[in-house]
Amino acid sequence: MYKKIKRQRLLSGFLTFVSYTLIILTIVLVFLVGLQGPTDMPRSLGDFTILRVMTDELAPELPENTFTLMRAPNPRDLEEGQIVAYAVDDYSIAIDRIITIVPNHHAGQAGILFQQHDEDIDQAFLVLDRNVIGTPIFTNRPLGQVLILFQEHLIVTVVAIVVVFVGFLVLQARLKGKIADNEEAVGIKH
Repeated sequence: MYKKIKRQRLLSGFLTFVSYTLIILTIVLVFLVGLQGPTDMPRSLGDFTILRVMTDELAPELPENTFTLMRAPNPRDLEEGQIVAYAVDDYSIAIDRIITIVPNHHAGQAGILFQQHDEDIDQAFLVLDRNVIGTPIFTNRPLGQVLILFQEHLIVTVVAIVVVFVGFLVLQARLKGKIADNEEAVGIKH
């Protein structure tokens, strides 16, 4: 009977962990992804920013709809050939490969030269290093597809997660009742 009680306690602890993890993930996803409009700048959490690649210009490394976790780099660590996300203006972000870095381009800021992907040198342009949002540290295309569904069906997704959370709470309450009954049966008092 003691082993059964121990298993039930472990299961109860696991259900508690899963329940609260679901709620925390829901809050983070709603904050970082769900409430972000198509023309909004991405929200960052510390040095980390979540982006979804919107075009196939950097395929095969970053195909369209790839989930990308970016980390803000130290501007001195940027290198030619590196893929970075940067703010083009107050409303848009681009993800491109660095062509070259121009040190001390403007008031001590390095300039980073990017080129549009049509291979036309007239399309090259310079961005200050302070406008760099991040470099990819994790990418995943299936997760990007899931995020699209999450954004398009935000209310349904949140309701589904809340229903699962409530289900876990009900299971946990029942399990705690069984644990109490089993403890009473073997004479364990708290």
